[in-house]
Amino acid sequence: MIRLFAILLLCSIQASGQIINGSSAYRVAAVSGGGGNDADAQKFIDSTGISGSEATAINTLVVQLKDSSVWSKLDFIYPFVGSTAATQKWNLKDPAAFKLTFNGTWTHSSSGADPAANNSSYANTGYTPSSSGNMTTSSCHISIDVVEGSGGAGSSNWDMGAYNGESQALIFSTLVSGSVGQFYNLKNNASFSNSFAIGYFISNLETSTNSKLYQYGTQVNQNTSAAGSLPTHPIYLGSMNFSGSNFTNSATGRKIDFATAGQTLTSTEIRALNNILSTYKTAIGR
Repeated sequence: MIRLFAILLLCSIQASGQIINGSSAYRVAAVSGGGGNDADAQKFIDSTGISGSEATAINTLVVQLKDSSVWSKLDFIYPFVGSTAATQKWNLKDPAAFKLTFNGTWTHSSSGADPAANNSSYANTGYTPSSSGNMTTSSCHISIDVVEGSGGAGSSNWDMGAYNGESQALIFSTLVSGSVGQFYNLKNNASFSNSFAIGYFISNLETSTNSKLYQYGTQVNQNTSAAGSLPTHPIYLGSMNFSGSNFTNSATGRKIDFATAGQTLTSTEIRALNNILSTYKTAIGR
């Protein structure tokens, strides 16, 4: 009888969609109907003017980020919802802060935002790591989902970040040159193989002397150099902020459909974020 009760209880938990952690898998929570939207999701929905399946997907995204304890660690979240600059500029974490300013030429569609590979196209987040949010020199991450493209117009091709010298660098590239990507996380830098130039990557400073890079929730590289300090200029997307201005050799021409920044994430939270993003993309047809 006791064994039967335990089996029935486990089935009930699984059916309800609660998050289950394990050594080899992580499943995000299902969102039940009724009760209206999450308040933070509704602020974003009202700001963007989205509706229907897109609004439902955003509400599910917010609820799952909160249920997995990731939400509180993020300072900005760009889900690039809709198909115009007017809808894709908004920060899901706080629509009143860090709205994207698109510079140069961008193509906006339901699959993301695509900067022209012309060395003048980038998006300014307005988020300065040293002062804007909750990053510290022992706790920070940036993440970006690059979904299309190869080598850009520049010789460096950085997809995201701000750079004030190697000791103040928080930058990432899925493909710097050839088949090699590279990341800097406060002086912790390393290269990695990525001949396709696409993927969802998280650069995560796990301690002041250990930075790790994850692709689709799995660690692909790390560096154990001592960390430097946080950049004093805003993070750019689609390029790199080089000491206060766009780095003209950095244009990628690679399409982006999701990006975040904030505090360090645990390995469990990184797997959760990867799976939550996958759920969101499926829900809006990406």
